[in-house]
Amino acid sequence: MLLKTRYQSTVTVMILMNLVNEFKKVVSQNLTEPSLSFCRFLGTYTDVAIEDLHIHGKIQLVLLFNQNIPFPHVAAVSLCFTEE
Repeated sequence: MLLKTRYQSTVTVMILMNLVNEFKKVVSQNLTEPSLSFCRFLGTYTDVAIEDLHIHGKIQLVLLFNQNIPFPHVAAVSLCFTEE
């Protein structure tokens, strides 16, 4: 008997989140081109502040499971918005 070791689960959820007062996040990013050797010293670091986040819409969550990975057996997760 051959057992399947990989599974995929897709969940579609309507979401409404208002993270007004308690959500504050700073995202730091490096703006360089690593493939160009002369640009590696010209990197620009910038911070982006995110406050008062509102999310509303339908999301699709895809979970890929693999039984060869230790519990909870999740190999990959994908999240995308499908509607506004």
